[in-house]
Amino acid sequence: MRSALACGLVTAAVVVGSAYAATLGVTSRQLTESSRAVVVQTCTLSAATADSYTREDAGSSNFGTATTLDVRNLLAARRFSFVRFDLSSCAIPSGAWVESATLTLTVLAAPLTSLTYEVHRVTAGWGQGTITWSNQPVVSPSPSATFTTGTTAPATRQVAVTADVDAFVAGTATNNGWRIRDPNTLSTGATLVQFASTENGTAANRPRLEIRYAR
Repeated sequence: MRSALACGLVTAAVVVGSAYAATLGVTSRQLTESSRAVVVQTCTLSAATADSYTREDAGSSNFGTATTLDVRNLLAARRFSFVRFDLSSCAIPSGAWVESATLTLTVLAAPLTSLTYEVHRVTAGWGQGTITWSNQPVVSPSPSATFTTGTTAPATRQVAVTADVDAFVAGTATNNGWRIRDPNTLSTGATLVQFASTENGTAANRPRLEIRYAR
């Protein structure tokens, strides 16, 4: 998969009036050193390292080269999407903590009625070119986040995945990315929703992950 990286650097400073600082027993030098100690950086991964979807009615088929990430809740024909980013490109230093992490997806085909999707942290390895419905990895039982699809396309949807990315950076969880699904299985009337994958011809539509971290 192609990946692109854009990093921005923002320095966060705490400004306190000298009179107020004096009431706290804080010297101007301590304030200066404190402000220098907090550095916030932003790393934007503008394409996924791996993404694909799986189809219940095509159990052994792989869709790693598809230009869309499909989600559907039709009984016996469900579709789940998977996405993973390479965080090593951000070079986040040891001891840093994640202030926010936002996954952005672009809706290419929207439902007539907005749906609520679940985003689950994947807990086992998988490959873009090999993942199928039959061998898809297990995920955390509780969703890390939920989001609504909306009813218009194209449109972007943002999902907060801060806790997961912080765990990836800290090493308390392995970065296997996320699974996106509709939790409500229907026997009829199910809707196919499509998001752009990293193979999409329009770079701005591809999945991206923005991480703000401090140290």
